[in-house]
Amino acid sequence: MARLWTNAQQAPKEVPAGKENYIRRLEQSGLAATTKERGDLAHYRLLSGCIICPELDSDTKPVQTGYDGRIWTWIEQAGLRLTASELIRLEEQGTKPVPALLGEQGRQELTEQIYSSKELIWDGTLESEMEWSPARDALVMSLLRLLRMGRLFLV
Repeated sequence: MARLWTNAQQAPKEVPAGKENYIRRLEQSGLAATTKERGDLAHYRLLSGCIICPELDSDTKPVQTGYDGRIWTWIEQAGLRLTASELIRLEEQGTKPVPALLGEQGRQELTEQIYSSKELIWDGTLESEMEWSPARDALVMSLLRLLRMGRLFLV
């Protein structure tokens, strides 16, 4: 079971044949998440159920440029833990990680930026809406790259 868990830390994996009971036990223990979906939608659903945390003790170089750099800035410097759905919303809106939206002092404004529509405040609405966003797949791929680079860990 430990090997199965370790092998899936860097990216979602298919459940190996004959290992279904092990995966079910890991899931019941809160150590794994599964979905019956496949492809990018499956990756989104798995990531949307996780807390995305920056791996600050990593020995790798900081991510500073391009799309992944922008996502990394949100994850590392936002004044709150952002979900995959919230990150997709920010990308969909074209919101840049400017100082006014970062850190503790930007927490309220960032929250208002994400939840600017009252309909999105209800539990689960944002996740459902972002499931079909055109920004979903690029964001999911970025999170998976950051995860493989050792820049993130998921809880």
